[in-house]
Order: sequence, then C-alpha cells, then structure tokens
Amino acid sequence: MPDKLRVRICFDCKVYIPLHPENSEAIKDENWFNTLHSHHRTQTMSISELDGRPDFTCVSRIAREKAMEEVKKGLNNKI
Repeated sequence: MPDKLRVRICFDCKVYIPLHPENSEAIKDENWFNTLHSHHRTQTMSISELDGRPDFTCVSRIAREKAMEEVKKGLNNKI
C-alpha cells in the first residue's frame, strides 16, 4: 500500500512539515510553515517522494521538541 502521508516542502530552505489535516496542532504547524515560507518555492507532495533526499529536514513542532530535548541532554552531560 502506498504511503499516504503528505508533506509541505520548501525548496529554498530544504525543509518540510508533515500534513495532518485532522490534528489541530499540526494545522497550527502548517500555518506557521506557510507564513514563514510564503515567498519561497513550496510544494505539497507525498512523503515517499522525499525518499533519497537527505538534504531536506523535518521542521514540525514534534521534530523541534525532540531536537531541543537532545540539545538539553547534551548540555546536561557536559555539566
């Protein structure tokens, strides 16, 4: 079965965000993304179309929170 997850990507910044139209937090993320990248080259596509494109980074709220946790863990290990 093909992957149905859709993403919104910005070709200028090399970032993407997963689209979950039923999730209110994801809709807020999508609005944030669209505002931030409003004058950039963007496109909506299937996540499978990003396969083999490691140059694109996920910038969803969940991904940002996980990254911040990793940074905090790294800082705590240095203390």
